[in-house]
Amino acid sequence: MKIPEKLKEVIAHNQKVDAKLEKVKTTYRWLMIVLWAILIGGVIFSLYYNYAQLFIPLILLFVVIIVIVISYSFYYRSIIASYQRYLSKEKELKELYEHNLIPLLKDFEKQRKVIRIKTILLMIVLSIPIGILVRFSFELDDGEGINDLIGLILAGGFYIYAKIIASYRKNFKAKIIQRIVALFDEKLTYYPKKTITRKEFKASKLERYWNKFNKWNGEDYIEGTFGKTAVKFSEIHAKYTSGKNTNTIFKGLFFIIDFNKHFEGFTVVLPEGTDGDDEQLVKLESPNFERAFVVYSDNQITARYVLSPNLMHRILRFYRELHQQNIYLSFVGGTLYIAIPISKPIFEPTVFNTLLNFKIYRDYLMYIQFSQDIVDELNLNTRIWSKKQAVTKLPKPPVKSPILNQKSLQKMIGDVS
Repeated sequence: MKIPEKLKEVIAHNQKVDAKLEKVKTTYRWLMIVLWAILIGGVIFSLYYNYAQLFIPLILLFVVIIVIVISYSFYYRSIIASYQRYLSKEKELKELYEHNLIPLLKDFEKQRKVIRIKTILLMIVLSIPIGILVRFSFELDDGEGINDLIGLILAGGFYIYAKIIASYRKNFKAKIIQRIVALFDEKLTYYPKKTITRKEFKASKLERYWNKFNKWNGEDYIEGTFGKTAVKFSEIHAKYTSGKNTNTIFKGLFFIIDFNKHFEGFTVVLPEGTDGDDEQLVKLESPNFERAFVVYSDNQITARYVLSPNLMHRILRFYRELHQQNIYLSFVGGTLYIAIPISKPIFEPTVFNTLLNFKIYRDYLMYIQFSQDIVDELNLNTRIWSKKQAVTKLPKPPVKSPILNQKSLQKMIGDVS
């Protein structure tokens, strides 16, 4: 597949950033080893020989280490932020935003400001009885009963808030999100209330790397095709509930992409440091990829077959775009599954921040772009390797037609007579 010139520039830029990042990490690592060795050695020396004069320099050294750690954290983030990626439809999205979305968004912005005022008033109204109950909780022994009352008030507040934003939220998704999805590809369809099923999620085999869950819900379902490749994804929320306690197991986006290339076994790409199940560790020829991810498979050949260098590069680039947020991938039975944990709602209108911010809608598109990037990189639409078909009998070789010349025609006429 021909790589656009713009993408080549981005790749070259990111390779330079990779080199810079590795140099900074190595320098920081050795500096910390030396400084901590001096600090620990100085503490041991001063305590053993009762040399109190060292305490002040050692405290200053500890402060220096803290300052270096904080400075490195900010500098490291600045390097990560300098990564670039190629979002092919960003120009079209900007044009849509400026010419089509802004007029609609201005109406939604007015609604948002009204809802924000109502929400603030609701919070003030709820805070009064809650404050009174908290005050009485210090004087009364019935703390559990007061806690139940506070919980009831908060639940009522959430219910009222949900009613306040219901119409605003529904119309925003129908008019804004639907337009963004249609911009990207007319073959994509958006269903606000639909979701990836629990059965589909289990088919990915990714749940073995998380805790068990017994509650399931989701929304913002998008499905369609890129070329001939079927793609679908949605927000999902898997939880484990026991009594009054509820723990989130996974919350984020879950993609299902028809790989359409037959392969044996199971291959999974996990965040670095995640332990595998019964699969073998796969060593790949990409140090940058292996610093971010760990790959397990029950078939080493399959793992290298599906994880091409270009595919690893795209995954790594998107990983950086998400500021090194975790990504999980699994290749099972001719299907690619991708799970991206995201704590905040994705396709939701804001209430306390302005809607007139292009970055919000770029983020919406970024996830859809990623799924198309994967399809393009795997070259699924060419169907070079098709899924395994049933073996049938080979057709008989075709009978050669006789050479029609004068001699053969005379022979045929003679045979007929």
